[in-house]
Amino acid sequence: MGFCGLSERCDEAGAALMHAAFGLRVTLMFDLAPGEYHTNVLLAVLAGRAALVCPHALQGDVSHALHALYGRHVVTLSPAEQADFAGNAIALTDRSVWMSRRAHHRLAEASRRQLEEGAGFTVRSVPLEAIEAGGGSLRCCVAEIF
Repeated sequence: MGFCGLSERCDEAGAALMHAAFGLRVTLMFDLAPGEYHTNVLLAVLAGRAALVCPHALQGDVSHALHALYGRHVVTLSPAEQADFAGNAIALTDRSVWMSRRAHHRLAEASRRQLEEGAGFTVRSVPLEAIEAGGGSLRCCVAEIF
């Protein structure tokens, strides 16, 4: 399953190409709010069982679809958490979620508790000051797949 936020960086044709290239069965397309351009900082699906989401940055009823898929393991991030890259996390195992140190420090206690106690993850972090100074964060360090 793919999630594709439509913006100036990705249109429906690009989403269709991604869908075909990855051999996905379904791709959920949705518009990003004005000023948003990159889904990687707004939505992270974690080990196929939880999601970090910034609903204020997505248009349409994407949150409803995410809740249908991940139920009580949908962690709603605030604009402050988004601004410090908490939505740019990645699950490297089925028990650990990694994010930048900046995101980890900004992560609200309720969000952390939902990830740890609710979804069973350990939240870990890594310093990425140089990457974040350029506007990216942890998932931006993942190599592209061709």
